[in-house]
Amino acid sequence: MQTPDVREAAKGAADISKSFLTRQVDAGTKQLGVRVESMANDLRSAGQQLRTGSASPVADYVERGAALAERVGRYLEESDSSRLVSDLETFARERPLALAASAAALGFAVSRLIKTSSSRRYRYLDAEWAP
Repeated sequence: MQTPDVREAAKGAADISKSFLTRQVDAGTKQLGVRVESMANDLRSAGQQLRTGSASPVADYVERGAALAERVGRYLEESDSSRLVSDLETFARERPLALAASAAALGFAVSRLIKTSSSRRYRYLDAEWAP
């Protein structure tokens, strides 16, 4: 009997993991796309309600946002992980400053979210331990 090559076993495990992660990302993006399209429909309804009132200029912006959200949702639903990575690489090559600004904005938003949830948690713990 031959002992299995450790490299082959590691490569097989990596392939299985990659396949699993790819399926998870694909399912998650499709689900996110459905949610974004649902939000677009809600925005479109809000725009129509605003149009019946006196907020017609605001309705235009809301409807533009709905159209953009609908396009993003459809893109997410129709894209698989390899297309997403390819598009991100293309975007990064063509617009490196926009990517850096987006990453900074995302990092700022995540840090604010963490800070807010952290302060809530500590307030809850302080109230729980207070005499």
